[in-house]
Amino acid sequence: MPRRRPPSPPLAFHGLKVVCGWKCNALCAHCGVSSGPQATGRLTTETVLAAIDDAAALGLSTLELTGGESFLVYRDLLAYVERACRHGLDTSVDSNGFWAKSVAVARRRLEPLRRRGLRRIVFSTDRYHQEHVPLSRVLCALRAARELGLETSVTVCALAGDDELLSTVAALRRQGTAVHVQRISPFGRAASLPRARMLRSTFEQAGAPCRAVHAPTVAPDGRVTLCCAPPTRLEPAVARQSPLVLGWLDREPLAAILRRARRDPLLRLLAAGGPGALANRLRELDGALLPPREDGYFGSCDLCLEVLASRPRVERLRGVLPAPPVPPVRAAAAPLCGGAP
Repeated sequence: MPRRRPPSPPLAFHGLKVVCGWKCNALCAHCGVSSGPQATGRLTTETVLAAIDDAAALGLSTLELTGGESFLVYRDLLAYVERACRHGLDTSVDSNGFWAKSVAVARRRLEPLRRRGLRRIVFSTDRYHQEHVPLSRVLCALRAARELGLETSVTVCALAGDDELLSTVAALRRQGTAVHVQRISPFGRAASLPRARMLRSTFEQAGAPCRAVHAPTVAPDGRVTLCCAPPTRLEPAVARQSPLVLGWLDREPLAAILRRARRDPLLRLLAAGGPGALANRLRELDGALLPPREDGYFGSCDLCLEVLASRPRVERLRGVLPAPPVPPVRAAAAPLCGGAP
């Protein structure tokens, strides 16, 4: 009989991430959520505003507004930032900067957001983005943001041996911005890129606790996930049984979803010990359920999905870790997703 262990502490949520819509002006080959010009799915304005209100009522401190491309829903973006900042949420917006045709144009786009309380904007650029959005536009946006007093950072994704990485990072740092280099993993469209050039992690590295679990995500179909990609794009059949999908906004409010998730013993163990703790528990119960991977993992998301996107593995863990209460299904009062922006 499995040995009883003391429960992990409740899962703490500090922030919320909202994917306003999947549509994007760019069709980047490394996009982990497969956004693009033809992508559909967009949260209604009312749904996002209600989620922001709930986040503030729950005592969350940060909000990240992303996409897709968040500036494709610019008017709504202004309303989201204003509501969030009125609540005192530390709010950031993600963008690829396609709209920054010049410094003057960029200022006209950023000034209304700054007036509504925005303090931080996060840009993305790399060799894949630059096939659709020139680096010069991101540089214009950074200069305008600096003139307006906005904090900035830039995320750059790369495979091993990317000969453009150093020049891109150097150009960005000359603008005085923080630069974060991120690994590319085989999710979404990135699954078609050469895996031999993707950085791998040992089990110990991939299994460490992940900060992303403290900021759940609201996806354009109304699902609330423990973190951002890839749970936002899990197939519906998998999403319905995976603990990575905390709930659905057409069934219950965000506050109820997050309160239940905080009590889930499986998620509490994940937050306290990382996906490695879940994997080790599985191997203690039945080593055949999770054989070791000698070639390593594409980061913590890879290991986390291997455990929590598998019905047999989740059910085995639930056999020793009780499941959270299941809410009753109720009809949605209004659709969660709107049409194209």
